[in-house]
Order: sequence, then structure tokens, then C-alpha cells
Amino acid sequence: MKYNLPVLLLNGTLLFPNSEIKLEFFDELSKSIIEESELFHDAKILVVTKTSLDQNISVSDLPKIGTVAKIDKKIELPNGRFRVTLKGIKRNKVIEYINPNKYILEALVKNIEKEKIPSEIEEGFIRKLLSELDGYIEKVPYISNSLLSLVSDTKDIDTITDIIVSNIPLEPKRIFCYLMEEKASKRVEMLLEDIYREEQLYNIEQNIDTKVRKGLDKDQKDFYLKEKINSKGKLGIKYTNTFDVDDYSKSYIANNCYKYFQVYKDKKYI
Repeated sequence: MKYNLPVLLLNGTLLFPNSEIKLEFFDELSKSIIEESELFHDAKILVVTKTSLDQNISVSDLPKIGTVAKIDKKIELPNGRFRVTLKGIKRNKVIEYINPNKYILEALVKNIEKEKIPSEIEEGFIRKLLSELDGYIEKVPYISNSLLSLVSDTKDIDTITDIIVSNIPLEPKRIFCYLMEEKASKRVEMLLEDIYREEQLYNIEQNIDTKVRKGLDKDQKDFYLKEKINSKGKLGIKYTNTFDVDDYSKSYIANNCYKYFQVYKDKKYI
């Protein structure tokens, strides 16, 4: 089925199906787009993300896939601005953009046919994806544990992939590729690749961090011991340009042990 929807163009902000975004507007064009959506399109709108920051981008360069969204909330603010909450419903394919020279841009769109995946294969996709996601969340501390609860109650692979992509740290260009991908099975493969890659990057970061910390600890230890020799005087070590911190450390311990031994001996504890 084909139908028209007013287009809301966003710079860099992506809206996926089964997710929501909050936007604040103050310009008359955005207000008019929202009003037309509410009056003539059952509060539905097509959210399209521009891939270029150029304000004069050609209509022919706009993406051919957008997200149909429902205006869930609209609040008028005292400063003349208004805030809306948009809930993503589904991807739609853009047949053509119409009225490009008029005040409001619209799009002639159609539904994207759901990919037909055998039930046993879809179940296998879901089990594999959730298993890898569980390990990823356990390993990487900056991923919220609540993500699993968001996807645990659904058995729809389209919904699961869109929710996961909306909640893990990925490069904007990569996220845009997910939004443009019609097939859920392909999005599963992309997610598994990205999860494996993120785990590897995290391991590399941890190894670098460990090496840096060890280096800092050794530098701090060297500094402390060298300061000790300057403040306490010599402890049986001849200070040269080839001063060995480990030798100093051993000597420091030996001298202090002897000192405590003398204290105990003088007080006749031994």
C-alpha cells in the first residue's frame, strides 16, 4: 500500500522502530510539519536522517528509507518552543519525495515486506544473538544490564535487532547502515560482527590500561625510593648514576629490620 506522509528531516539524529526520541523545535517549518501530521495523517510522520550537514542538500540525495513515527506527546513551552516525543513504528521505503519546492516536503512511501525466515532459523538467530549479547554485557562495563530485559520478552527478530542497535555504542555511520538495512537476518550478522569487534577492542583497551598502570606504579615506586635516599641519607648504598632501585629497596628493608631488632633488644623483649 502506498500513501503520503509529511517528512521531518533530522541532522544526524536517528530514530529506529521500537524506540523513541524527544525533540525540541522553535522554527515555524517544524511546527507546520507537526500540525499537518496531526490534522491529516493521524499524527504520523516520516522521520528521515540527512547524511550530509549541507542545508541545501538535493531531494534526490535523501535516503530512500525512513522511519514512520507516531507523535506520542506534544508540549508547548513558555519560550515559544515546543517539545515532541516521537515513537518509531516501522521502516518505510520512499518511492519518491514530492512537493520539494513547496513549504512542506512530503514522501510517497510503501511498507517494506517482512523478510520470510523459517521459524527454527529465526529462533536460532535469536538464541545466538542473545547469548553473545549476554557475554558482551558481562564483559563490557559501560553496557547497561537492562538491555537484556528490553529484548527478553519478544520473539520477533526485527524488534530485537532494532532495540539492540539503539542501545549499544556504535559509530553514527554504522548505525545509519542498520537503519537502511531491510533484512533482519543481515542485521543479525552485522550485530554479531560488531559485538565481536567491540569485545576485541575492549580487551585491547584493558591490556593497554594494565601496561600503563604497571609503568606508572614502577615510576612512582622509583620516585618514592629515590626521594627516600635524598631525605634519609645513605643506607649502605653508594649513590651513582647507575643507581639500582631494587638494590636500594633491599638495603632499605634490611636496615629497617636491623633497626627494629635493636629496639626490641634494647627493651629486652628478646
